[in-house]
Amino acid sequence: MPDLLGFGRSDKPRIVYDGELYIQLLSDFLADIVRERAAVVAAGLPAAYAVQVAVDEPEALSALGLVVPLGIEIHGEEPDLKDAVVHRALRLPIVGTSALNVYTSRSGIAHHLREIYGAEDAVDAALVDHHYRSSHQPGAHAPLAAYVAGYLNHSVEPVLPRLAAPTWIGWGRRAKSPEVESADLWLHHLPHGELEVFEPAGNLPHAEVPTAFSKKLESFLAGLD
Repeated sequence: MPDLLGFGRSDKPRIVYDGELYIQLLSDFLADIVRERAAVVAAGLPAAYAVQVAVDEPEALSALGLVVPLGIEIHGEEPDLKDAVVHRALRLPIVGTSALNVYTSRSGIAHHLREIYGAEDAVDAALVDHHYRSSHQPGAHAPLAAYVAGYLNHSVEPVLPRLAAPTWIGWGRRAKSPEVESADLWLHHLPHGELEVFEPAGNLPHAEVPTAFSKKLESFLAGLD
């Protein structure tokens, strides 16, 4: 998947960010840019968006690759009162900006990366600096506030039984949130799904062991009609 609006090097307009926005953007990207059936690979929260598009528009996707996906055992798409309060507080000029500045400080980013990488020594100064620069681009606080407040969550558990696309799931053995045991929940709903566990990796096997990850994913795709 491309960088989502508001993250990475994508534009960061002043809009309301939520899961429904990203589902629509992915649908539009496939229709307007790709314009043919495609295998979509997505990690974390975006994996839930890809699943929803695959269920709603089965003709758009030939296969799915889900990397340590979120979307099961997560509250629904509609933010509750607590989410709304947190989101509003994070968007206040002083309180919210200060809180998000702590979250995106170099020490805060380093702590977060050590939680999601399998090997702590993979988190060096260059990696931290890359994420620091990305998180301090103009407009970057709004999508981050939406993420922290839970506005980007999207539950796909109710629709998984309708997912027809061949699905490959990649998980790092050292993933912490969610842990590799959560893969069983996905396989329960997707009995024909294929699971590959990468021993030394955490939440980002595609970044931590890219060669092994690519070979396993390519093997899965090569075996499809």
